[in-house]
Amino acid sequence: ASAASASPAASPSAGTAVACLKVLGSAARCAHLQPLECASALLPALARWLVRAPGPAPRAPLDAPCVLHAALDLAATVVTSPAPYAATDALIAAVSPGGLFWALATVLARDDGSLDEASAFEALKLSLQMLLALAQCHDDHTDSGPEGAAAAGDSAGGAAGAFAEHAQSACGDAETLHVPGPDARPPAPAPLPTDFTAALAVLSADTLVPAIARLTAHPEPLPLYALTLLGTAAELSPAVADALDHAGLAADVPRRLLQYTRAGSVQPSMLLLLLRLVESDRVNRGRLWDGGLPVLLAELIALAAVAADATAPSGRDAGHTGAAVPERTGGAFSAVAGSRGGSALARRGGAGEGSMPPAAPALGQAAVDVTLDTCHAILAFVADLPQPAPHDTSAAALAEGAAAAFWTSRAVALVAAGPDLLRICAHTGDAELAHKAAHCVLLLGQLAGAGGRAAAPEDARVALTEGRGGLALRAALDSDLDKDPARRPAVLALLGALEAVVPGSAARHAQAY
Repeated sequence: ASAASASPAASPSAGTAVACLKVLGSAARCAHLQPLECASALLPALARWLVRAPGPAPRAPLDAPCVLHAALDLAATVVTSPAPYAATDALIAAVSPGGLFWALATVLARDDGSLDEASAFEALKLSLQMLLALAQCHDDHTDSGPEGAAAAGDSAGGAAGAFAEHAQSACGDAETLHVPGPDARPPAPAPLPTDFTAALAVLSADTLVPAIARLTAHPEPLPLYALTLLGTAAELSPAVADALDHAGLAADVPRRLLQYTRAGSVQPSMLLLLLRLVESDRVNRGRLWDGGLPVLLAELIALAAVAADATAPSGRDAGHTGAAVPERTGGAFSAVAGSRGGSALARRGGAGEGSMPPAAPALGQAAVDVTLDTCHAILAFVADLPQPAPHDTSAAALAEGAAAAFWTSRAVALVAAGPDLLRICAHTGDAELAHKAAHCVLLLGQLAGAGGRAAAPEDARVALTEGRGGLALRAALDSDLDKDPARRPAVLALLGALEAVVPGSAARHAQAY
């Protein structure tokens, strides 16, 4: 830090800077030095180094790409050090100005030509790795409540509990890095945002979304990692999706996800970004639809059906349940769709520690889960649109009527996905996924069936009761609920869909239950 503020003539060579960064990395990794809290003490100075402005041309030795690469390697060491974010204040500080994740986002947002493609890729991978670590800590704090978060901070020791204070004290005017002793009392830290998701939303709107806009213009795999990073941020803070739409970038998301879906490289985190966009009342869903949302959903659901077929327990294709399904929480779909629990990391996963999985012919369970949530969200949005009174000619009523007509005419396009949704209901070994798929079928039946707002009863009847759809519906309704009671909510939803498309027919099936 001292050398960076000195005159160019006094700056060390690039080789000396790289050597210094490597020595700091060795200190941070050394088990014998952990009591000195090296990793926590390095955080503020490292963040300050990463956001320093490159010097004017010709490039100074400290602005060489090899120095930035070494600094990113050191950042990776600090991120993986023991429990640096066990305290809630530390999470907030990481995504606030002066924090390490904030510094990485600032590096990604450089538009002065100083960030080469290799450095951008390393910074992007490290940002994703760090955000996944922050997300896991945030989940732990949320699950344990305020008392558990405080206890976690206390049990993590000085390195974790004092991180925020160390960061503030080391970010002052001093040019040299120091480690506070055990009896040292650093100055009170500056006020920080009190909510991690709010701080992440501010960072995303100000820095991360503009950076993503530039990164998606680069060759692969930078756009793939960029969307995965943004999806992970959106899962933690739904306001990230609003910031993306405000920047005019949301409409392009379905097209890009369709490309990754067809290439076999779509990630659950990307689909979480789509889900957040569809769920938000501030996002123009019409642009998402025109950007390819119905085609994307149809192809994702078809891949989900392939995955269900491949994992179907023995005997389910013939209409039997086969092996028993572990019990899961029942209740309304909203409770099921809103539950994240221990599967949150899997839903936002797919990136691990910066490596993408190989292409697969079908979706994994986490991706199927998010796909069904997204399908349900758009169908529920259409079903819940206000319907104005027939004789109401006010401007508000006319606008509501136009919106309802716009969406109900388009919702019919999703009826073609009905047979694949039914295959998921009949063949998946996961009762929770079957429940979600069945509720999507129920909404399709109510929208497009006899008397529905979309009014395509013949299309709905053919899609849900004939051909592949009819076979899958029969198999799902023939489930042995004595052996598989967790599938009861899905069966009841399918009976409702059957009644909507063929009035009176569900009564015969319902008597068996």
